[in-house]
Amino acid sequence: MGLYHSGPYPGYNWIEVAQVNERLTFGARDVGPGIAISAASLRRLVALLGELIPPGGHLMLESESPGCAASIRNWDIPEGGREGLRKLQGFKPLDDGRARSAREARDRELRDFLASLAPGAQPDALLDARRRARRLLRSSRA
Repeated sequence: MGLYHSGPYPGYNWIEVAQVNERLTFGARDVGPGIAISAASLRRLVALLGELIPPGGHLMLESESPGCAASIRNWDIPEGGREGLRKLQGFKPLDDGRARSAREARDRELRDFLASLAPGAQPDALLDARRRARRLLRSSRA
């Protein structure tokens, strides 16, 4: 379930995914458990939504429902009113130069993060973070 808006730059081209469910159901009289949505299908859906957003627009994904990247903002405390639940907001760069600069800045931050971790025993969360950081750096080179 979500919202969208289109209009003139800077802030009026956006898609907000307001609720993510692990199962797809149809109508109020739905019988049965619905259709399970795979993680790969959700990733594909987000990629397709991202393609719809024009340069300078943004995509927001709520991050609190059980089902639930560019420059990312964590809206841990929405501003109120109809802002809804906490969400992640990704900004689409205006042009290729800005996209390259953002990617380079992100890669520097990831390399600094990896260099700051001492080798040896680490909490599972850090091990997972290291794997994700390495994967993001590999994707930048591709």
